[in-house]
Formats: sequence, C-alpha cells, structure tokens
Amino acid sequence: MFMKYERQSNFELLRIVCMILIIMHHFALHGIGVVNNPILDGETNFLRSINFVFYEFSISYGKLGVDVFILISAYFLYNSNFKLKKVYKIIAQVFTYSTIIFIIAFCINPAIFSKNNLLNAILPIITGEYWFVSGYVILYIFSPLLNKLIKLLSKNLHIIIILILMVVFFFLNNKIIFFFVLYLIASYIRKYDINLFNKKWFAITLFFASFILLPLTKILFNIDLSFVDSPLVVICAVSMFYMFKNIKKLGHNKFINTIASTTFGIYLLHDNPYVRKWLWNVIINSKSVYQSSYFIFFLILIVLIVFCSCSIIDYIKKQTIDKFTNRLINKITK
Repeated sequence: MFMKYERQSNFELLRIVCMILIIMHHFALHGIGVVNNPILDGETNFLRSINFVFYEFSISYGKLGVDVFILISAYFLYNSNFKLKKVYKIIAQVFTYSTIIFIIAFCINPAIFSKNNLLNAILPIITGEYWFVSGYVILYIFSPLLNKLIKLLSKNLHIIIILILMVVFFFLNNKIIFFFVLYLIASYIRKYDINLFNKKWFAITLFFASFILLPLTKILFNIDLSFVDSPLVVICAVSMFYMFKNIKKLGHNKFINTIASTTFGIYLLHDNPYVRKWLWNVIINSKSVYQSSYFIFFLILIVLIVFCSCSIIDYIKKQTIDKFTNRLINKITK
C-alpha cells in the first residue's frame, strides 16, 4: 500500500484486487455481522442459503488481502534502504485522515468527544486505531535488522525457519508479529530469485483451490481458516503473489499505478471507525441488503462504489494536502 519505487503494474494491479477483497470483507464483517449458517442448520430456504454462500465468499478474503499487501511490501523492502522520511509520510497520511474525520464526526455528533477518542484520533498508529498500519510501521522499522539477519542465513536454514515459525505462530495467533514471517517468505523469494511454481498453471491451480477452500471450510464444516496466520491463507497469498508476479506484459501502466497509489488512502478512509459505522449501517443498510434477492449484485455494486469514491477522495488529497505535508517532511528530513 505504501511503497514508493518505480512501480511495476503487475504488483500494482494486485494491490487493487486485494483492496477490493478487503472492502468486501469489511462490508460483511462490519455491515452484516455474524450470521447463522442455514446450510448446517438444515434450513430449506434457498435464498438464505445462497446469500450465506456469497456472504462467506465476501468475508473470507480480508486477511488474504492483508497477507498479500505485506508480501508485496516485504518483497521490495528486502535490500532497500531504511528512510525515516517514509515513516513520517505514513504518519502524516494516517494523522490527516484520522483528525479530519474526527473533527467532522464531532461537528455532527459532539457526544463522541472523550479523551480516549481524541487520543485515538491524534495518535492512531500508537493506539492501534489502524492495526494494519501499526503492524506495518513496526515491520518497516525492523526491516534493516531483518535484512542483515536474512543475509546471514543459508538457503536451507531460511526455509526451515519459515516453516518452524509458521507452526509456532499458527498457535500463537498474533497477526502483527506474523508480519515478520511474511517478511521472511517474501525475502526468500527475492533473495534467491526463485520461482516456487515452475509452471504457471500450478500457481493458478493452487491459488483457485485454496481460494475456494477458504469459504468452503466455513460453509460445510463451520471451520474458520481465514485468519492472517492460517497456512491456507498463506498458501493462497503466495500463489496469488506468484500469479501476478509472472504477468510481465503490463510494464508500467500509468492508469493502474495511479489507482493503486490510492489504496492506502482507501483503507484509511473507509475503515476509519467513524466512517465505518456510518457507511455500513446508515448509508448502506447492510443487513437489509443481505436479505435481498439481489444480494450478490448489490454486493459487487457497493464494493465498487466504495472503492471508486474513496480512491477519488484520496487522489484529490494527494493533489492538495499531501503536497503541503510532503514539502514540510522534506524540510524536516534534509
């Protein structure tokens, strides 16, 4: 979401796809909430059953999107230099959205004001208001140390450590710390410049198999494997990463890259705690949409509208507010 380099449009397209998956996840999670499984409950209502299937396909891919975003970032962070300016820019982007939205929310409803809410708005990364950003900043700060340690590892030891940590963190279930495991995976791919899937069809087959299994395990067996450190999610994320990595024809597509550059802003905007409540429960009556005969069509339409609207807002912010903050950061970091 945050990388600043000569952007390769295959990876930028992957960012766009992942953000769409994340918005779908948030729609189901924050809007519809927890729903009963009519299939396992033995219900015969076809509409409820088919809508539940679409619901599970929506909610199951949010953490897949998170894992892929970390893989992309880590892939380019390996061998790169640490830049304090980058940290400042991330903080500035988060602070801008968080404070402006809080002020607007306070003007609409002054009752939201409290010391804790104010602190969350001013220091969202420290307080964990955006857990993904907090985890990413920690990972980025430690990336120089990680790179030095990784360079000391042999190829075999590198892969052994990944496998051991995969097992350990599967039981610990700490999604932010698991970012370090994803960093090890991405750096392994980058360091040895290997193709884990020598044949493209294998990566595609593995991706679609794991992609379908994620919701099916919940639909058929009520087993949720769609968390950040789930081996199935990691397999799906790595195979998805390779699918897009192998797309060479896109080159540097300005349109794709411009849209992809707004994905971080899309996340900060639509998943802000105040926007989240207003978006999914007031503007969009998500529970009513879920009960509709046209749920899948509404789902696609809503996700695309949210993506495009937030992308346009972030693009405008980049052309206005960000130009000022970037000049200020450049002066500070001279």
